[in-house]
Amino acid sequence: MKQQMICRGPLNGQDHFIIGTAYVKAEHLCRCLENCKEMYVNRLCFDPACEKEAGRIETACSSNSFECISYRKDSCPDLKLVPVPAGAFSPEELRRDVYSAVLSGAHGIVYDSILKDRPVWKNEPEPVFHFIQELNYRLTQYGRTMMALKPAGVYLSDRTSERAPSLSSLRRNLKDSAVLDVQELPDDLVIGEFSDEENNVYLMIQNLDCSIRTAKPFQFRLSREFRCYRVNPHNGKQVLVKDRTNGQSILIMPGDADLLRYQPADEEPFLIEYVFTK
Repeated sequence: MKQQMICRGPLNGQDHFIIGTAYVKAEHLCRCLENCKEMYVNRLCFDPACEKEAGRIETACSSNSFECISYRKDSCPDLKLVPVPAGAFSPEELRRDVYSAVLSGAHGIVYDSILKDRPVWKNEPEPVFHFIQELNYRLTQYGRTMMALKPAGVYLSDRTSERAPSLSSLRRNLKDSAVLDVQELPDDLVIGEFSDEENNVYLMIQNLDCSIRTAKPFQFRLSREFRCYRVNPHNGKQVLVKDRTNGQSILIMPGDADLLRYQPADEEPFLIEYVFTK
């Protein structure tokens, strides 16, 4: 199958998908940053109110080759803040919040916060470290494609819209979709539509239901016959999954999301790789 290379430049000054963490008071800051780097975090964001510690923070970041910026929570619309509970931890709900941010068009997330002042955090019985590490790795792989896309709309049912007000504010009518047929979408399903500069269309499909820990099946109709490609979350590469279909059946884990590309079935098939150029 042919491989199409599509070049992209920086997006709003960004050349990569940002995975940040908000700064919190940390005695062993260098070790904390090492842990964050192992979790694929690439930026430390500190509030300007921490200016008395700015020198210490910048020195620690420099010694760990870690990007560091002064950051106000309301000053970067392309980045979404993702709260991380200090007490009871639900991996499914954290994953839901992260992918909902990406599905909404964010070009980066900032955890508030995963900077932990415990050097052996990743060795604790609760596998929080390893869960976030895997989640962030997948974000870096999806991010290679997402940085080339612009959001076109968010689609969800009336009931799901009531449960997810942050997504319902972005909701569009299904008749505006380049891929989806007009229909009542299943509850707990949310679909974000995106396109690149060459008008290649993608859907990010998410399961918002975190009440059970098993994969949930969803089905919905497409507006015509399409060829379907999946963006592999382990390496960011595209793979053909359906040569011709007018409907989508998919299993998604709680809070998780899949990224798929849809091409009219009567066109010649091709894979896409996005290449960053300065």
